[in-house]
Amino acid sequence: MKSLLLNPVISFGLFLALYFAFIVFAAKDFPPADLFFPFIVGIPALVITVIQICVDIRLTRKAEVAGSQEEDFVDIAPDTLDIPPKVARARALRFLCWIVGLYLGIWIVGFKIAGPLFFLFFLRYEARARWLLNITLSGLSVWLIFYYFEHLLSVFWPKPLLDRWIDIPWLF
Repeated sequence: MKSLLLNPVISFGLFLALYFAFIVFAAKDFPPADLFFPFIVGIPALVITVIQICVDIRLTRKAEVAGSQEEDFVDIAPDTLDIPPKVARARALRFLCWIVGLYLGIWIVGFKIAGPLFFLFFLRYEARARWLLNITLSGLSVWLIFYYFEHLLSVFWPKPLLDRWIDIPWLF
């Protein structure tokens, strides 16, 4: 048991399990309206974390029985071993640019416009999705943002930079 606690993967899993258990335990005395989020997030996260700890313990014991001295193991083999570092850096930079572009779009035109546009362009140029699928999924994201988040959940959207220059109340 002591060697299992020294395993960083299992120790981190135990830390997460304790964290999620604390969230659920601390929220039990909340008013009914405030229980929703901690329970909806905390209970499934606790269950999934406990399952992962069991899998990690099983894999650790299997490695010990096989006589492996290696403590840090990955149960999924990486498929990027044959990619040259220059290509990997270029891909990472490309995705970093996508994320920075999304953040700049949110800052300048707001999430309600930047989110669906990011989704549209990313699906088209990175995923190479067909236009019909692309427009369908982007339209679904527009509906999700405008109807579900704004109308049903009353999510507050911060004012974008563009709203200082152009007044379009229904959009911002």
